[in-house]
Amino acid sequence: MDLRRFLSLLTLLVTITLGIVVYLVPPNGDFQADNPYWNGLKSEFETIEITKTKSLMDISPPYTDKVLMVIPYQEISTNDLKILDDFINDGGILILADDFGHGNLLLSQLGLEVRFANTPLLDPVICHTNRWLPIIVRFATDPVTADITELVFNHPTSLIGVSEQDVIAWSSSMSFSDANNNGKWDNGEEFGPYPVIARYHQGNGQLILISDPSVFINSNQNLGDNSILLGNIAGLGENGFFIDQSLLPSNELVLAQVLLHNLRQWLVTPTGTILLIIAVIGAVMMLLWPIRKI
Repeated sequence: MDLRRFLSLLTLLVTITLGIVVYLVPPNGDFQADNPYWNGLKSEFETIEITKTKSLMDISPPYTDKVLMVIPYQEISTNDLKILDDFINDGGILILADDFGHGNLLLSQLGLEVRFANTPLLDPVICHTNRWLPIIVRFATDPVTADITELVFNHPTSLIGVSEQDVIAWSSSMSFSDANNNGKWDNGEEFGPYPVIARYHQGNGQLILISDPSVFINSNQNLGDNSILLGNIAGLGENGFFIDQSLLPSNELVLAQVLLHNLRQWLVTPTGTILLIIAVIGAVMMLLWPIRKI
C-alpha cells in the first residue's frame, strides 16, 4: 500500500474511532440526565423511569397526567413557551426548576405574578456547610413534600410575588436575599422566611416552581431528604415522567454528541443509507484501485 492510501485509511479510521468515543462517553453537562458526574442527574434517575427529550416537541399530546421537568438555563423561545402553556392547560404537570430567572418568561406567559427572584438566597445559620447551602426545614402538607423533613439547597434563589396559600416550602427565618450579590448580609436585606417551592393549579394542569435545580444533582442526593423530592414529583402523574434537555447549558462535548446523534438519525433514513453505501463503496474502490505508474 502506497503512503497516500495508507494516510487516507489512517485518517478515516481515526475519525471513525474518535466519533465512536465521543458518542459513547458519558455527557458532562450540568443537569444532563445521563451525566454520572457530580453535576449530573443520572444517579437520581436510575431508580425512576424517565423519558429524556431533546426538544419539547418530542412530547406528544394528550398531556393529561404527564409530568415534565424543565430547567431553563437559556431564554425560552416563543414556540417553546406556547408548548409549555398548552402542556399545563391541557392537564400536564410542569416542574419548573430555576435560579437564573429564565423561567420568568413562562410565568408571564401564564399570567402569573410569581417570579424567580434571580438573587442569591443565603442562610448563615440554618445551612449545611456554608451560607450558600441553606437547609429548608419548613413545609406545608402536600404530595410534593410528603415524608420530607429537610432539603439542602445549593446556591438557590427565592420566589417573589407568590401568595402564601400557594407556597409549600420556605427557607428559615435566618435566611436573607443577597440583593447586591456580595455574599454577606447588608442593611436593607430582609431576613426570611422566603418561599422556595410553590404549587399552582393552572387550567386543567399544575405548575410546580422550585427555586433551585441543584437539589436534584448527583452530589446532593445524600444530603437531607433531597432524594425523596424527585420521587414525590414523579409520583404525581400516571402517564409518564419527562425531562427536557433542550434548555440546558451546552458545552463542546454535548454539542458534538447532539451532532453525532442527529447524524445517526439521518443515516437510518433512505437517503442517508444510500449515501452511506455509496461512500463505503467509494472508499473501498479507492483503496483497491490499482495505482497507475507514470
